[in-house]
Amino acid sequence: MKKKVLIGIVVVLAIVIVVLAAMAIFKVINENREEIPVGPSSQEQIARVREQEKILKIPEEVWYEEIQKGGGGADVDYAFDISDTGIIGNLADYIIIGTVENIEGTTNYNPSTGSYSSAKTVGTVKVEKVLKGKIDEEIIPFIKSGGVIPFSEYEKSQPDFLREKQGWDEVQQEEKENQYITQMSNDDIFIEDGKTYYMLLTYNTDYERYTINFMKYGLREIDTSNGLNLEDNSKIQVKDNKNGKYLTLRLILLQIENSKEKAKEIENKFMNN
Repeated sequence: MKKKVLIGIVVVLAIVIVVLAAMAIFKVINENREEIPVGPSSQEQIARVREQEKILKIPEEVWYEEIQKGGGGADVDYAFDISDTGIIGNLADYIIIGTVENIEGTTNYNPSTGSYSSAKTVGTVKVEKVLKGKIDEEIIPFIKSGGVIPFSEYEKSQPDFLREKQGWDEVQQEEKENQYITQMSNDDIFIEDGKTYYMLLTYNTDYERYTINFMKYGLREIDTSNGLNLEDNSKIQVKDNKNGKYLTLRLILLQIENSKEKAKEIENKFMNN
């Protein structure tokens, strides 16, 4: 069973690579349009989406075990360097400091289209400070690529020919429900309950949630060991997920300011192609 699962994971991660790369290019191109960032829809629409959500509760011991392992999928190639703090800061619609209030679980179901895709983690975040964009809510719903999902749900996102090739239909349903798969890029991290992060966001109307973008580069832990001084950006320490060191929020915001022209060059490159 595990061997069959691993083969399937390789296939789906290859698909994820293409999708994520395309999303990155799409984001760059659309950022060139001088439009107000998309925000929450009407309360009626949000309620309709919430009613159709299929959020899966993952056992705490399974979730914890996978967090300890970290990522472990395929490498993702973007059209630009997503580890560049200044560039991705310019491409984000919203930048906040937020504390994870609750991790609701994992989903691979799009409630707006009725289709299945790769696993995503969902939950809520308390907005501590808004650094870019306009967010009025104190608590916001988030969605982030990557997560742990039962095999029984994972296979729903796979084409029929792959199910037949791997012989998944012959596996007992009980075994599928007790077998978990982690869908996570090598260049990503799990979001953890109770931690405070520097977050780069866009709004996703399919899920009516704020999407955390750019994998581990758009989700960077804040050092709260000595409390959280939201008034002084030079006192807020943000983790660099490339090397594990911390740097001040003031320096990050300066990098974003100094990268505006570089980000514009990337936008123009794709607009002219």
